Amino acid sequence: MNVNTKLLLFLVMVIISATLICGCTSQNQTIQSPEEQSTSVNTITVTDMIGREVEVPKQINSVVPIAQGSTRVFSYLDAIDLIKGISETENKSFSKYPYLAAHPELKELPIVDAGGAGTPYLEEIVKVSPDLIVASYFDVATADELQAKTGIPVVVIEPGVGRIGFIDYMDDNNDLYQSLDLIAKIIDKEERAVELKSYIKSLVTDLEERTDGISEDEIVPVYVGGLSKQGAFGLASTQIKYPPFVWTNSDNVASGVESASNTVEISKEQIIGWDPSVIFADVSNIVLIKDELSSGLYDTVKAVDEGEVYGVLPYPGYGLNHELVFADSYYVGSVLYPDRFSDVDVIAVSDEIMKEFNGKGAYSTITKQSGGFERITTD
Repeated sequence: MNVNTKLLLFLVMVIISATLICGCTSQNQTIQSPEEQSTSVNTITVTDMIGREVEVPKQINSVVPIAQGSTRVFSYLDAIDLIKGISETENKSFSKYPYLAAHPELKELPIVDAGGAGTPYLEEIVKVSPDLIVASYFDVATADELQAKTGIPVVVIEPGVGRIGFIDYMDDNNDLYQSLDLIAKIIDKEERAVELKSYIKSLVTDLEERTDGISEDEIVPVYVGGLSKQGAFGLASTQIKYPPFVWTNSDNVASGVESASNTVEISKEQIIGWDPSVIFADVSNIVLIKDELSSGLYDTVKAVDEGEVYGVLPYPGYGLNHELVFADSYYVGSVLYPDRFSDVDVIAVSDEIMKEFNGKGAYSTITKQSGGFERITTD
């Protein structure tokens, strides 16, 4: 075989080998369609608070919140402009909750949900055509079903339900902070989430420092009643860990009650037996509470006998109004430890807190109907 023949044979073998290699390589490659390439570039995958992996648009321009607490998170993140629909419950509650009172423009939006635990109006949601649906406390099956029926990604959050549990605001992994962080990541509001969490912790620190080292002479047994669960409740509805008592190191007479739920209903006889020196009552149930106080049933209780019954704002209401936890805490502190809170104008501080959370103070609006921080009398 001459040199030219050998060279020709070598070149043929090289060409055949290259062809085989290219063929194998092309078989192992997945070629994306233009639509698939566009989707991967324009979306991100997040894990929501019930463990679902959800693909959402990188750029969120519109959102529909479903169930209690969802809209509030967007108010906290200064992203109310993204909201394109509200619930029937919210539409009737603009004078009750700070986040709604601060944003009356939401009343003009379409109704996309019944409210409460969430009953989405599918046709209205599809008509609004949001980039994202954010639902509170949905289970996996319900969230998946809503996503399948609307064709819109559904992310589930759990921003806190006060009647069920207690939120430790100094814990970086609490439900509120996880909800804020998740939504902040999706809508590019991470700086705002960090800012709000830092502010909340500063409030806790201030309250704890003011009430640190309380002497036995300052400590009095206290009780809170009239806390709503579902519907109106009288003084017998209380909390085992009432946040304003926790953050002011107060002696809650109900703290020893054993229950899986934080909000419990106890007997009227138990209140009489505990004989608290001071009682705080949720003003959302003020009519029922005044009726009970007028009945004479609690006349032997020291707080009632001495006129030491005070109104607090309803922090559990359509989810958890976290700003009212702190407004109530400063009021409780000012009543129980006046010397330690002598520099605090409770109403001004409450408005300041609401403004930090929602962009605007709302004390005068939310207290018009049932009253606010004042002594409760039956006159």
